[in-house]
Amino acid sequence: MVGLLPGSNYSYSIVVTRVGVFQAGDLITVVEAPPPGMQITDIGGTGWDCTGTPTLPTTEDKVCTRSVAVGDPRRLSSDQR
Repeated sequence: MVGLLPGSNYSYSIVVTRVGVFQAGDLITVVEAPPPGMQITDIGGTGWDCTGTPTLPTTEDKVCTRSVAVGDPRRLSSDQR
């Protein structure tokens, strides 16, 4: 990636926006693919389950899930490092 220094740490956020109607208990799945040349060293957010394979750090896609709860906002955030 242009402008990034090898060996440096960078953070970014993902915002998931629900489109349509979800019911409480529905499962939301997000697959995060790290940008070329970067690896995920930490991933998570309130209510998100990002456990499982691949283990961190990884350059592979990482899957996070969460159940929709009553009163959840339409936009949900997850932070990556």
